[in-house]
Amino acid sequence: MDTISIRNEIISLTKRLVATNSITGKEGPCAKTLLNYFKKKSVEARLEEVQPGRYNLVARVPGMKPTLLFNGHTDMVDIVDGWTTTDPFKLETDGDWMLGAGVANMKGSLAAQAVATAVIAASIEHHSQVIFTAVVGECSDLGLGTLTFLKNGGTADFAIVGEPTGLWAQTSHAGTYEARIDFGGAAVHIGDYISGVNAVETASEFVLAVRNTKGLNQGTGVFDETPRAMVGRMSGGFYPQIAAPSASVWVDVRIPIDTTQDDLEIHIDSIASKCSLSDHSSFKRTTLAYEPAYSMSKSGVSFLKRLEEVFGKVTGRTLSTGFATPSNRFFATDAAHLEAAGIPSLVLGPGIWAPGPNERIGIEETCEYARVLVLFAHQMGRYMG
Repeated sequence: MDTISIRNEIISLTKRLVATNSITGKEGPCAKTLLNYFKKKSVEARLEEVQPGRYNLVARVPGMKPTLLFNGHTDMVDIVDGWTTTDPFKLETDGDWMLGAGVANMKGSLAAQAVATAVIAASIEHHSQVIFTAVVGECSDLGLGTLTFLKNGGTADFAIVGEPTGLWAQTSHAGTYEARIDFGGAAVHIGDYISGVNAVETASEFVLAVRNTKGLNQGTGVFDETPRAMVGRMSGGFYPQIAAPSASVWVDVRIPIDTTQDDLEIHIDSIASKCSLSDHSSFKRTTLAYEPAYSMSKSGVSFLKRLEEVFGKVTGRTLSTGFATPSNRFFATDAAHLEAAGIPSLVLGPGIWAPGPNERIGIEETCEYARVLVLFAHQMGRYMG
């Protein structure tokens, strides 16, 4: 398939993916869109049920060793106010840009991976075996789809996770821990106020205290500035004149290598305990997710070197390794789960995702990405063959 055809096909498929509101939990239509795409291309593909109505899409292209895995996710975060377009779920193109809900994280990249898989399947040249997974639950469930794929026996020799890195090769990122802490108090009117029974006050003390992460392993090198904690959601109470009998906070902690779930839970519980000293105060922590920090294993280095050669041939540029922006080190991606399963993994994809309205991705960058994946599969097939 020539470059213009790849471009047109990526735009067309991205348009169909953007048209589905696939916030976490509602990814089914996106998976079915991809399944229909591969059926038309005569590529072996199937749906893998993760939960009722939620499916991974798994496509497979037979070929030579090594087996390459292209991994992306169909779920997206919900849209926010401020879009200048009439309908965020209707893809718009403006010069070299595609604009639409979830297009940068990561429906544009997902379309590029799918088109690249179809192009490889149609090729008569030697190429590696390729598995393409479009998984659920990466944004909010932190790897549910990929963990299901691995649990069901999915494997590969090398994985490229297509999260938006601006086409920088990212070989590490921080891990993440998420928890909800429910604080209890006593409903007392302001006229009969007793200190320490207002759960909102207790929760507020926790919000300020949890930012101090000195009790946790401090990251160095690429993990500098970790751990980093933030409470981004809080709720509680019902009337301003009544002390809140309950309040809840949701905390996210980004962590370096060698920080365990036990480390985090002990740390969070210690802070919550110090904020709940009154006889009427209590707390309960519910761990929501844990994903360890990721660093590409040494066995991935040879693949990265081949990828660097391919990237130069396709783009005329040198493949940069590191972080597209400083915040990218705080990504949490499925590369962590793949590495833990023994699959050396690289995070590489077009676009830079920033939460907010008017999400967009460069068309040329997305097309370059697809062409890099195609040539990489051919090069690895010829190299190993």
